[in-house]
Amino acid sequence: MPPTTQFVSKRHDPFSQTLDVVKQQHFRHVISFVEALRRYTNRLHVGSRREGRPGSHGLGGRYRLRSSGLRHESDVIGMRRTPSGTFELPVSAAQAIGFFTPEGERDWVPGWNPAYPSGEASESAGTVFTTEAGGVETIWIVQRIDRDEYSSEYSRVTPGYHAGTVNVHCADHVGGGCVVIVRYDVSLLPGGDPTALHAYDDSAFDAMMGEWAAAVVQVLSP
Repeated sequence: MPPTTQFVSKRHDPFSQTLDVVKQQHFRHVISFVEALRRYTNRLHVGSRREGRPGSHGLGGRYRLRSSGLRHESDVIGMRRTPSGTFELPVSAAQAIGFFTPEGERDWVPGWNPAYPSGEASESAGTVFTTEAGGVETIWIVQRIDRDEYSSEYSRVTPGYHAGTVNVHCADHVGGGCVVIVRYDVSLLPGGDPTALHAYDDSAFDAMMGEWAAAVVQVLSP
């Protein structure tokens, strides 16, 4: 006969009780962090409105970046960067926006592997997910993903480095294809290394937009 299995009630199991307490404490920490991040994001939006920042709309070049000063702008206020860039794709805006969702970026961003504390992927506002690159973790919150408006917006924090927002908007061309408009608003966190913002300087951001365009076009190629 197989050995008798002894079942221990979770109510009287010290290990289970300790695990429950740890889970509850971790959940409270996550909620506190998310609320703090939302308050920080709201302050960024208020500052943007006061300074007359444009929304996520604009035009750009086909399969490449235009060098026109009208296409690219970068605002430097202390330790803040607000770069924007555009590129074009040979698909409709409705198809293109799918590449700029948490799950859609798996198709063209090397190493992109979002993890969801809730346990499942979602495009709903308030969804939290994390990514890692070069051993550095970034925490994201979905502010809005509107597939009907071809837009997505995120808040993001890279602890110890910087925090801010990312806006992506796709617009159809009359002759076919679409333009993708990308806007970042990034501020250095207290104690952060200012060199962490170099990726959002004009030349580096131009290069990043070119890499985005090439990567998505490669996925679309037969």
